[in-house]
Amino acid sequence: MAYKGACVDLARIDLLKWMADDNGTIQNGRSRSSEIGAPLVDQVREVGQLLPEQVLTEITKSCGGQLTQAIGKELANHFWCDVLAHLARVLSPAEKLMGRAPVKALEREITGSRAEVSKTASLLDNGLTRTAVTALWGQLQRLVTSALLGNFSDVPDVLRILTLLICKSPEQHRAVVVHCLEPLKKRLLSTTREELAVVFHDWIPDVALQRDGE
Repeated sequence: MAYKGACVDLARIDLLKWMADDNGTIQNGRSRSSEIGAPLVDQVREVGQLLPEQVLTEITKSCGGQLTQAIGKELANHFWCDVLAHLARVLSPAEKLMGRAPVKALEREITGSRAEVSKTASLLDNGLTRTAVTALWGQLQRLVTSALLGNFSDVPDVLRILTLLICKSPEQHRAVVVHCLEPLKKRLLSTTREELAVVFHDWIPDVALQRDGE
């Protein structure tokens, strides 16, 4: 498991370099990977701030204004990365964001994924997942109409990168590997892809990560 974690760290480094290059390109006035909107690093930061500032606030309201210690602990146990990973999967193509959130389908998927990573996942079965999905979807709609997230095509990658950065152990979280790491393979060095293809062969077909990506 430690080796899997090290391989994920390599992927994180590759992604951080990609964001740094994107940021440097726009500051130098040249064309960039995100032709509309802020640099990817700013987009990731902005979406990340939504979780404690907006989404968690809505969850707390739905719990009567105060979270129990048990629910707070469960939210910290892969909940946010589960929500983000499944949103990233649904938002491909990203234009779907301007429609209605497929709340029931997402809630069902996230609940199933939660059961894989948490023995106490049922603590969030009282509508909290639905609240999180609805709140985050609405906030993303707001951001995508602003100058910050002005490019629909950026949204899935922004969610994927954020997920990989906040997940405490992606190597133990199938949804993060399948819905975030694999789709970002084009942004990884070939040596990183080769290592990931070996350690995650049970979750992702080897060719998916070894291929330079279409």
